[in-house]
Amino acid sequence: TPTERGYDYKWNKFRKEYLKRNPYCFICLSKGKLTQSKVVDHIIPHRGDQGLFWDEVYMET
Repeated sequence: TPTERGYDYKWNKFRKEYLKRNPYCFICLSKGKLTQSKVVDHIIPHRGDQGLFWDEVYMET
């Protein structure tokens, strides 16, 4: 389940804050478009590695 993979209350709280700081789709911005993002994506699959899971360097909207 998503909860078992770490997408729990703590993640949802983090996600909301991340989206406040990064409200636009990264790919759309690179094409000159402003598109509101609703998703925070792990660029590198974390596969349970908590260091990768929480490291914002490896995330995009």
